[in-house]
Amino acid sequence: MTLLDVVPLVISFAALGASFAFGVFALRDRRLTMRLSREADIKAWIRDLEDIYVDLQSDSDDIRRAALNRLHVVVDVGRLFFPNDTQGRRSTVLDPLVATFTRYSSDKYDAESIRKDWRAFVDRLIPQTTPFMKDTSPELLGERQYRNKG
Repeated sequence: MTLLDVVPLVISFAALGASFAFGVFALRDRRLTMRLSREADIKAWIRDLEDIYVDLQSDSDDIRRAALNRLHVVVDVGRLFFPNDTQGRRSTVLDPLVATFTRYSSDKYDAESIRKDWRAFVDRLIPQTTPFMKDTSPELLGERQYRNKG
């Protein structure tokens, strides 16, 4: 066996190694892109909810009625981000939003109950999203993110 017989084999293994390395890089890049996209979608969803909760505290009945209709739609969109558990029960993250909708639908609402529902929503949302958002790179987004320590 001469050196010329081994060269094609070495080149083949080098090409195989390079293909594997590029494949791993592409997979990691695709996963990061999906994470960033999901995080951006969740942030936009939360901004919509913030606007709705502000409108629910308006003095205008028309604005509150429109906000209630938007809340119904936004809760359904939230089911895509936080699907039902294995028993078919909705995610606990969505419970305060449904409570607000139910309270407003039955005209049993006040500003304090709205604040409590919002606080309960945020308290339940943070543990659901923090492990996911902790994996994203703030350098790619060009913004500061606060991460849990530990």
